[in-house]
Amino acid sequence: MKFNELPIRPYDPLICIQCGAVLNPYARVDYQSRIWICPFCYRKNPFSKSYLGINENNIPAELFPTYSTVDYHFREKGLGQNSNSRSLLSKMNSFSGLD
Repeated sequence: MKFNELPIRPYDPLICIQCGAVLNPYARVDYQSRIWICPFCYRKNPFSKSYLGINENNIPAELFPTYSTVDYHFREKGLGQNSNSRSLLSKMNSFSGLD
């Protein structure tokens, strides 16, 4: 997949409440309870309203194992400019082996 073919998600990434990791293909998902379990700290996290239609037959790109990278269009004001977002992007790059 070429860089310009990466899926751009039109919503903010889901971030683990405890460790700050981003939803990824290694997370365990309970579609019925609408939670995902962080593969780093094992914290149970709820899905946001952006994922209302998620189920076994309708999964978002960030859960596909074939996507090693997913781009997000940050909607939250200032998310792309503060120190937390730099930490988030660093974690995303570390997870994908881009560091």
